[in-house]
Amino acid sequence: MCSSALASVSLFLYTAHSTYGKVDFSKIEKQIDAMVVVLKDEQATDEAKVEQCEKSLASSAEKIKDLAWKIKQYKASIAEKQDELDKVSSEIDTTTETIKQLDDDVKEATAQRKKENAHATALVAANEPAIKLLQMAKARMDKFYSPKHESKKSSSLVQISSHTQLANQAVVAYQTQKKGSHSVITMLDELTQDLKHEIVVAEAGEKRSQADFETEVAESATRRAEMANTLVKKEAVKADLEGDLVNKQQALKTETTTKLDADKIAMAMKSDCDFIMTNLPARTEARKAEREDLIDTKATLHGAVFVQSGKLRGAKAL
Repeated sequence: MCSSALASVSLFLYTAHSTYGKVDFSKIEKQIDAMVVVLKDEQATDEAKVEQCEKSLASSAEKIKDLAWKIKQYKASIAEKQDELDKVSSEIDTTTETIKQLDDDVKEATAQRKKENAHATALVAANEPAIKLLQMAKARMDKFYSPKHESKKSSSLVQISSHTQLANQAVVAYQTQKKGSHSVITMLDELTQDLKHEIVVAEAGEKRSQADFETEVAESATRRAEMANTLVKKEAVKADLEGDLVNKQQALKTETTTKLDADKIAMAMKSDCDFIMTNLPARTEARKAEREDLIDTKATLHGAVFVQSGKLRGAKAL
């Protein structure tokens, strides 16, 4: 309490004492004590609130920091899982394309094998009748130009023209014809051998081509089975990654929402705590001054009878 107020109280007490004699101020003193207690409780409440605010704000900041770290970790993990998923998806596409290419290669090889087989079959089918025809032609020529037949013809010619020049000419012509017949037979044999050789080559090529085709198909089937097994495993890995990615994305969404809520709570808490935390020193000083004034007032009431006239004159002067 300021000196002028204290002087006013002193003057009031002096006047009351002069007028009414001894005055009982015990009730007023009790009220002053109660006011001091109220000030003390208010101060304790403010200090407790500030302490609670500091703890709550610190806890909120720590929670927000932890949530931010979790969100960062989830984002990094999601990015990593997405990279893994993209890689596996690319590998699945490559494996699928490889399987398709294997199927296409087998289909193309099968079509080519059919063409080769058809060609070989057609060649054999064409050559075999030709060989038979050539063999028949050779047989007829052999029959016509056989030694027995030749002997009969020679005997007839000798009998008819043994003493004439015409007979000699006929013999020469016959010998020339016989020589030509041998050339034709040789040609027929060569043609027959050529056709047989073509059949042998065609059948050997067909057998070799069929063996190569079966080996290629078997190898393709083995590789396809391996690729299919790899594809199944990669599809399983992809499914796991997709499930894990969905879970992490959901967790990220949850943590993000939680952090937003925590940010709002922290802002509201800060707004609520800012006034008391900022003004606590001033409020503390004000209560301290008020408490001291109340104590001084009580002391003045307690010594209501003034024996020092100098204090009374000073109070009147003030």
